[in-house]
Formats: sequence, structure tokens, C-alpha cells
Amino acid sequence: MKKIVLFFCAVLLCACLGCAETVDPKDFLYGVWYEEFYVKKYNIKPFKWDSSKHFSEMGLDIFFKQDKLITYLPGIGGPFPVTEVKQIDKDTILFTFFFDRGGFYQSYLIHKLDNKSMWVELLKGPEKQLIHQGKDTIWCKVSKP
Repeated sequence: MKKIVLFFCAVLLCACLGCAETVDPKDFLYGVWYEEFYVKKYNIKPFKWDSSKHFSEMGLDIFFKQDKLITYLPGIGGPFPVTEVKQIDKDTILFTFFFDRGGFYQSYLIHKLDNKSMWVELLKGPEKQLIHQGKDTIWCKVSKP
């Protein structure tokens, strides 16, 4: 009897592990992000994707345009083509885009805190701070289509 129970437990465990949901890192990044400072200062609440509440000078926008991922940078604009999005581990994503105004690629590690917040770390590229980074700069997702 023990062997039968153990067998069914093993089968159930394998089935559960096989069904574990894997989240595409693009789905996590897709949307409009604001630094937590602005979210608190201006009391920004999550809003509809097509809302007029968007402040492009403060937001980091990551979205699809004609099936290609692009980004608009805070204070700079865009669009800039996203060239790589890769899951490094459970809570870390490699995010690379081409900054055509400077002619270089910039890579960041995105550190997920939860489903709606992250912090950013420069990985590769000129030391220009195109996206505010560091553990003290938390980005909050405020809109997603």
C-alpha cells in the first residue's frame, strides 16, 4: 500500500512541476514604468493604457510596435529598438536596446521585486545614465495594455 501511495505522490509531484507556469520576461517588462519617487510625489495610480495621464518625460515605456519590442526612455524619448530580452534567473532579466542617437548598445540587468516593481543595474555600454539605476531607485509598473 505504501508503494502505491508513494507512486501516486510522485506522479502528482511530476505533474505539478511540469505544469509550473513560466512567465515570458517580455510580459513582465511590457508596459509603462515610473520611478517610485514620481508615483508617490504625484500620487500616480495604475491607469488604462490609452489614458492621457501618461507623462512621457518621466516614464520608461516598453511595448510592441509591429511585432517588435521598442522602448522610450525617460527624458529622452525614442523609439529605440530592444535587441535582447533574456531571463537570467527567476528574478533577473537581461534587457538590451540600441541607442541610435549615440550609436551604441546599452544592456541592463532588470531585478524583479514583484510583478509590478523592479530595480535596474547597468551591465554593458557607456556609463551614460539613460535609465536611473540602483537598488534605491525602484521602478513601478503603472500601466499595461
